[in-house]
Amino acid sequence: MFSIADTYDAMRYDRPYRKSLSKEEIVDEISAGAGKHYDPELVKVFMKMLHEGRLEVS
Repeated sequence: MFSIADTYDAMRYDRPYRKSLSKEEIVDEISAGAGKHYDPELVKVFMKMLHEGRLEVS
């Protein structure tokens, strides 16, 4: 779960080497990594919490 949250945070903000991504783009990227980079069940939980507004993300 920490890896998913860290990935979200890293993509959400501008970096010296790239601009931030939109929430929709980040969701697509994390969803694409389910089963490859992230546990698919944890991705489901993260996405549910994100869509319910239970995570504090800007």
